[in-house]
Amino acid sequence: MEEQTSNQTPSPEPTPAPTPQPAPQAPAGTTHTVSNPTHGMNGPMPDELKRWSWAAFLMNWLWGISHNVWIALLCFVPFLNIVMPFYLGVKGNELAWEHRKFESVEQFKEVQRKWMYWGIGVFVASIVFFMMMWSFIFAFLVGSSLNGADGVPNFYEDNTYEYDPSHFQ
Repeated sequence: MEEQTSNQTPSPEPTPAPTPQPAPQAPAGTTHTVSNPTHGMNGPMPDELKRWSWAAFLMNWLWGISHNVWIALLCFVPFLNIVMPFYLGVKGNELAWEHRKFESVEQFKEVQRKWMYWGIGVFVASIVFFMMMWSFIFAFLVGSSLNGADGVPNFYEDNTYEYDPSHFQ
């Protein structure tokens, strides 16, 4: 009789694969996702904030950077820069509520109010600046047309002003 010797070790029994746990389900009838524009870092958006945002309209790309609303940078894309301020004006409060953390509704309103005042200030200052610039350009063009070819002013249309070179020596 021959003895059978086995150099093989007995194989352990296979362990079953862990069963995957189902994802937690939200209660029926609720949709609390980040993609929902009325929810975000601050929870559901109150109805009192669903209104036009002068802050986002006037200070569009700066406001967008401050509120982590990166879509506001589309203001630099030609042709979209015409539409984006209006889009931000309509959806600005919702976008800000969704993308930036606020302690309360009152803090949100205060932050937006400050942005609005800065926007109005920048808007008024830019209008004043451009009016002054165009008035200087107009004054320069009109003033240069009053001078003759020799650089001497031609103030009198009836030619009573005569050029006297000794006057300039």
